[in-house]
Amino acid sequence: MSTIPPKPQPIITQPGAKSVNVKFTGPVLKNEVIGRIPGDAYSPMIIDLGLGGKDDVVRPQPQMKDGQPVMAEQTKELNLKPYSPVLRALSRGAIGAAIGGIVGAVVGYFAGDMATFAIGGAGLGAAAGGAWGAHSVRDDQVTTDWQLTPVTRHRLDGYVHTPVAQTTTTTDSKGNTTTTTTGYWHYYTPNVELDKVGDHQFWDPVVRHSSDEKK
Repeated sequence: MSTIPPKPQPIITQPGAKSVNVKFTGPVLKNEVIGRIPGDAYSPMIIDLGLGGKDDVVRPQPQMKDGQPVMAEQTKELNLKPYSPVLRALSRGAIGAAIGGIVGAVVGYFAGDMATFAIGGAGLGAAAGGAWGAHSVRDDQVTTDWQLTPVTRHRLDGYVHTPVAQTTTTTDSKGNTTTTTTGYWHYYTPNVELDKVGDHQFWDPVVRHSSDEKK
């Protein structure tokens, strides 16, 4: 049975530093193929014809020797920059716009003006998401720490198939529009799980943000 390794000394950072390189002892990783899934492809119907072939799913796996994970000294760069209110506002604004657009489109469908409601919903969602994103990281403080982390292996557990319709819209002389589905793009996303390698653990250097602790 594996024992917990002693916790390393606190990580020393210089005042005003934007990053720090930290040495630690962790599992030796190597990219390996853990399985295959269908490749993305186009089909004239919602049923995929398998024209995309197969794609390898590659993940970093711990190297083993005599049934034990190989451990070695490594270096990890930690980003010491606090979260940016501007960047967080942009990212949360984009999410808000997407959600607002969908809600607006549904409301607009029943109101008979899907486009207008979708645009309005996206605008309101972007504004609300941006404001919330900027506020959530205000006065963010960064600290470093050691996190006891299990050694894990990736395992492919199937995939998600998402068919997306490709449409063409035409307008007649009276201004009436007709949307026709011409085919489907089939996208595949692997479902990857993490399995612990026995009871093996290591101390991983990490950055903690005060704004994350508030959530």
